[in-house]
Amino acid sequence: MNFTRLLTITFFLAHTNYLFTQDIEPADEAKRPSLMYQPTFERRAPKYQENIGILPIVDARTGLFYGSYDNFFKDPIIKSLQRLLSIELNYSNLFGGSVSIKENLNSRLSLNDINEFGQKYGVDLILVSHLTSFNFNREPTGELQGSVRAKADYVNTVRISMIVQVIDVKTGLVLFAEEIARQSSDLAELGKLDTSQLRNITIKALKQTFTDLKTLIERTGATLRK
Repeated sequence: MNFTRLLTITFFLAHTNYLFTQDIEPADEAKRPSLMYQPTFERRAPKYQENIGILPIVDARTGLFYGSYDNFFKDPIIKSLQRLLSIELNYSNLFGGSVSIKENLNSRLSLNDINEFGQKYGVDLILVSHLTSFNFNREPTGELQGSVRAKADYVNTVRISMIVQVIDVKTGLVLFAEEIARQSSDLAELGKLDTSQLRNITIKALKQTFTDLKTLIERTGATLRK
């Protein structure tokens, strides 16, 4: 009797562990969520009269979105983030104008490169951004207590961090430099990843990231003015 109970408990624990360690994969291509959303348009006079050029985001992550996968979304991550960054800054009315610069970047920008961007695109400033993390993580709720643990099996989290610099095209001086990190989480049950939830927590983290960026740039004040 004791042996039978022990065998039953062992099987139950092994099965539970199997469920919790099952990997997740991207949804079918047609069902993958989009990272795009409509930013808020700020109706105000520009904070700074200078024009800013937005360079392509540099992918400086040490890992993919989840495990060996980076294709959880409808469009490539860097392409979507680049579009969102350009729209967010354009709609913010922080600058007199903004231009998306579609150039292949060298590993290190020289002052000559920066000067040429200024002349070619008619901008006074350039924005350089490095994406240092854009990752999904899920953890069993075993560390949680009470009713929260009883309602869910996992905590799903999306983490985003990026380093952003604003550089004067004439002098090469860095007028603004910040690392911005945000994350968003939600509870989930066993089974396939809910693509709607993935989109919701990812967009929430993205909106917080870009809001932080715009707020910090606005607070920089006279430093960005000539």
